[in-house]
Amino acid sequence: MFEVHVLPDLANFIPQIIATGILFLVLRHFLFKPVTDLLDARSKKIVSNLEESTSYKREAEAVRAEYELKLEDAKGEAREIVETAKKRSEQIKDEILQEAKVEAQKISERSMLDIEREKQKMLVDLKSEVVEIAMLAATKVVEKDLDPSTHKTMINKFIDEVGESQWKN
Repeated sequence: MFEVHVLPDLANFIPQIIATGILFLVLRHFLFKPVTDLLDARSKKIVSNLEESTSYKREAEAVRAEYELKLEDAKGEAREIVETAKKRSEQIKDEILQEAKVEAQKISERSMLDIEREKQKMLVDLKSEVVEIAMLAATKVVEKDLDPSTHKTMINKFIDEVGESQWKN
């Protein structure tokens, strides 16, 4: 039957190889080279961004550590301020209480002195009233029952006794 022999056609094969080589060189020059350069540039940019982000991360960690130290210092200062304020408020409270005690003592002493003065004044007033009442009573009794000489003796004796009792108190 039919036998087909396929022989390579050298006349077509060589130009196809040359055309493929030229096509490869043209594509390499206009397509592969720019794509490779683009990929290299993109890869360099990615590496640069990674290095930059790593650098920023280190800086951020350093800043965070610094802020944490400052925050701890601020907390310590706040505690010291609170403690100082508590101590000062206790001192002020103690001073106020001491002043109040001293003032209360002074008021008490003044009140006792005022009471004693009033007591003495009332005693003097009472003695004066008793003397007046006694004088009135003596006058009434003397007018009715006593003669003038006895009356005079009693008045002098009463005046002497009242005078002595006033000097004793």
